[in-house]
Amino acid sequence: MRHVERLRTDPGAAALTVFHERLLTGLRRLLKARARAENAV
Repeated sequence: MRHVERLRTDPGAAALTVFHERLLTGLRRLLKARARAENAV
């Protein structure tokens, strides 16, 4: 919802917000997977 509000005012900022949110989501998934792998060993 945050990026939808920014899209109305500044499409460039909205694109960066979406990119940043996706990047953080991917990083969190990667770190969780890594932690699970280390615990499985």
